[in-house]
Amino acid sequence: DGLILLSTYSDFRGWNRGVGHLECEPDLIPDPAELFAALKRENMHLVTHEYPVLHRESPLWAEAKAKGYLLETGYPELSPASRPSSNYREGQRHIDFSKPEARSWWWRQHRHLLDYGVDGWWLDGGEGPPPHAELFGGPGSMLHNRYDLLRQQAFFDGEAQDRPEKRAFMLCRSGGAGMQRFGAACWSGDINNTFAALEAQPGLGLNLGLSGVPYWGTDIGGFYSAGPESAELFARWFQFGAFCPIFRAHGWNWRKRLPWAYGDEIEAICRRYIELRYRLMPYTYSLAWQSHQQGVPLMRPLALDHPDDPRCLELSSEYLWGDDILVAPVTREGARHWPVYLPRGKWYDFWTQEMHAGPASVSVEAPLERLPLFVRAGAVLPLGPGMQFAGERETSRITVLVYPQSDSCFSLYEDDGVTTAYRNGQYALTQLSCAIADGTITCRVAAALGNESLLPRARRYDFQIYSPGPPRAVELGGQQVARHRHNEEEGWSHDGERFAFVRGVPQPGELRLFF
Repeated sequence: DGLILLSTYSDFRGWNRGVGHLECEPDLIPDPAELFAALKRENMHLVTHEYPVLHRESPLWAEAKAKGYLLETGYPELSPASRPSSNYREGQRHIDFSKPEARSWWWRQHRHLLDYGVDGWWLDGGEGPPPHAELFGGPGSMLHNRYDLLRQQAFFDGEAQDRPEKRAFMLCRSGGAGMQRFGAACWSGDINNTFAALEAQPGLGLNLGLSGVPYWGTDIGGFYSAGPESAELFARWFQFGAFCPIFRAHGWNWRKRLPWAYGDEIEAICRRYIELRYRLMPYTYSLAWQSHQQGVPLMRPLALDHPDDPRCLELSSEYLWGDDILVAPVTREGARHWPVYLPRGKWYDFWTQEMHAGPASVSVEAPLERLPLFVRAGAVLPLGPGMQFAGERETSRITVLVYPQSDSCFSLYEDDGVTTAYRNGQYALTQLSCAIADGTITCRVAAALGNESLLPRARRYDFQIYSPGPPRAVELGGQQVARHRHNEEEGWSHDGERFAFVRGVPQPGELRLFF
């Protein structure tokens, strides 16, 4: 979770003096070290925004020009009559990132921001110079698709040199094949605030994921105000955003991209999906590990899991979050029912627990507060506690949501969440499994593989198992467990409708439900 500090544009003042500057805005931030430290004390990861240019009024200009690091192209000078305000700064020049010395030099100019505690970099406007520009590595026409990749490499190499223990993070409007190896995420650019723009987004994310770039998101609510601001559009887009790898609201009219901008009802909807995002973090973080190890994206087209289903081949209006959660964003204004295609197997409505058998097309209720979500039969989903920020508390309790069907399992991945120590084996994998045989459901928590010291001491698992009727008996570690009232701390219970609950399963541990 993080806070992005935007650049200064015209009268809209941000963290720096303006586009093409790396010095803090003097009136807004007279004491940068104190401001950045204050934000860090609020448990925010900080990301600064910039373009791949240098302004002629920057104190870095003379050195960069003398060393040949600047191109003869940049964002054009505007005539005084066309400037939005008197302090609108233009006249930048692109940095030649095809020159290795320029890449290293540019990174060195960011070291004061490292000292302030900046965690990541929003590298905007990376489409590069015009085709006729002459770069060290060749003409702009040839390097168009490589320009921003070289820029990302500058930051990745710099991070590896100056803080090798930390993970690099970049948010980029452009990029190309290979950007993922530099810790570069992408978003879909400056799009309109319309339902038509929202409807186009899932397919963009799916295609990029299949291209090898797993981290992607959108400007939730749309960037440009091409039409009137809409509370309904923001709520629907926010729901979709909660199931994107990068979950981020942004727009030119930024005051309308805040969860509380549209009143109490919309704020409550936004809070619901922020909280769901945090609760799903053990599952989602494990998907990130799968992506790192296997190259599979976090958001996956149905065809990836169901290649033999012709209905799935060109379906981009819905997708899988991992293998187990089907997401069907509502992208039409006024819709309160939504068509969903379910591939082969049994699928449970996440909100109502109604079971549907696929392959089938269904129409589900979709009031404004509800994003259509389905969970695959056989799913084993690890959930964490609600948090206000990542790492707020230890995950000493993990809830395991299980929809039993034959034998199934999920590998829960955990590391320190911050450093690159995982590259040297400093992580833990816990297999969570469920099996059905002879009227018995058996759930197991295996011993962790890897570094067990990364797990909280006395970790316990609370199982929530889909079961329309209560079991006649429950055993934990071979010992019978007493039944208690629903929601008591230990023992087992049944909510009388859909779920059996067994609390306090140790690691390793085994429980059995007899029916």
